[in-house]
Amino acid sequence: MLPAYTPRQLRALRVAVARIGMPYIWGGETDRRSGFFGGQAHGGYDCSGFAWRVFKLAGLPEGPQLGGRTAAGQAGEIPRAERITAADVAPGDLVFYATDVNNPATIHHVGMYIGGGQMIHSPQ
Repeated sequence: MLPAYTPRQLRALRVAVARIGMPYIWGGETDRRSGFFGGQAHGGYDCSGFAWRVFKLAGLPEGPQLGGRTAAGQAGEIPRAERITAADVAPGDLVFYATDVNNPATIHHVGMYIGGGQMIHSPQ
């Protein structure tokens, strides 16, 4: 069962849910074709492009501040003192996956927690 959402959480989650069904594209970060000379041929996302775009389009204060375009880059923008444990994750939080939790260089995936033990992401 999913929880009741705050208006702030709903803003991000509506943007995320609207992208369900978009194809996985390595390096993808938009709903449509973009770029020149080998840019994105059609709409779609990779995991970090999905998280990046959701925060940009949701109009939340974190959107303009989110600069990283890889899962490791995004995770690295969160100061160690502000990181939370899995037990404290709330809807709208980004969840990062690594092969070695003690080595940030091994972060390889990101998704957005939606509650009820579930997340929305762009899997390969």
